[in-house]
Amino acid sequence: GVGVIVDRSGGQRPDFGCPFRSLVEMQVETFPADQVPADLLGVPAVKPGSCNGRSEPY
Repeated sequence: GVGVIVDRSGGQRPDFGCPFRSLVEMQVETFPADQVPADLLGVPAVKPGSCNGRSEPY
């Protein structure tokens, strides 16, 4: 089976060919790059779960 902590797929997950379970399901709003609302344009994009390039220790 496949297990995740947060399912952000919106129900569009691939067929893994085995059971899929998550602890939390989140509906995440997305926008095409040319249609981002003005109030979000100044917010930096962050790759979820990433810590690449982190300058501070945990």
